[in-house]
Amino acid sequence: MASKFANGNQVQVKAICADGTVSEFSALVRIDTPQEILYYEHGGILQYVLRQLLASKPRPETVG
Repeated sequence: MASKFANGNQVQVKAICADGTVSEFSALVRIDTPQEILYYEHGGILQYVLRQLLASKPRPETVG
């Protein structure tokens, strides 16, 4: 499966701490499965699961 993520490539990360200090380092991209892509696109596994739960919950009918 082709992915828009460059799995296995190195990326440069720049982290800025609350006190203003900057830390830069290299990281290896590891998004190995289609499911991990979904988690990433949703902002993490928790957000993904919550969206799935909300999508399956019946919505109350509105009286109007």
